[in-house]
Amino acid sequence: MRATAEASTPSVAAPSAKASRRPRRRRCRRRIGWRRPTRIAEPAANSCWAGDGYDLAKFGQAQETSDELIASYEKWLEAFPIVLIEDGLNENDWSGFARQTAAQSGRAQIVGDDIFVTNPAFIRRGIAENAANPVLITLNQIGSVSETMQAIALCREAGWAYVISHRSGETEDAFIADFAVAMGGGQIKTGSASRSERIAKYNRLLEIEAELGRAATFRSPFARGESRSASGMRNGDSNLSLRRAGIPNVSPARGSQRGVGAEARGSAHPRR
Repeated sequence: MRATAEASTPSVAAPSAKASRRPRRRRCRRRIGWRRPTRIAEPAANSCWAGDGYDLAKFGQAQETSDELIASYEKWLEAFPIVLIEDGLNENDWSGFARQTAAQSGRAQIVGDDIFVTNPAFIRRGIAENAANPVLITLNQIGSVSETMQAIALCREAGWAYVISHRSGETEDAFIADFAVAMGGGQIKTGSASRSERIAKYNRLLEIEAELGRAATFRSPFARGESRSASGMRNGDSNLSLRRAGIPNVSPARGSQRGVGAEARGSAHPRR
């Protein structure tokens, strides 16, 4: 169980070319609010669950309780620039997730995947118990686009963040990139920039940015220094709709005043 390092890729260009790119890189970083390398932790704690605790023998550690594991994450947060912890506890450890969220959500996103499996019933329970936030939204976990949008609507109504995710080993179909931008959550998880089925999603995001033109912005949900909601949006951003780009405004949240976000926002996920 270790934090996955996320950092800028070293350049192999000649020194003069590197120097000429530095001002442009700095401008891009300022534009999206990115200040320093960050890390994503995905412990996948289900794989360590032993029925009465977390068996960490394969990592050279003793078995730990939920509270001891949360304390370990506390040390990670103090030692590393971690911005997100996904599935830090067992999928049935609702009270543990609530304690972790209460203790650590102010410094990192406590993402729930296996605990929610994109199921509206589980998301409702998580909202009621304040267990995790954001929710990892994976379309084929629940089975249909309409049910996925219902799950997202619950997150929106509760002011929760959500991360649109692919599934490992899928095809080159890039629909998930369009869906992530249309849902306006600001974050997408589609793996490292390798293998064609992943690159296809990133290429589609670039195409969407070009199609939206000035209506699109790219901004890190982890940027500091300005008032933001849990989803990483500045106050008032959620009212920006795709109508600015000539695209119909369709919101899955019935009765909600929020339009579909026209912003393709930045995320730490793609840098993993």
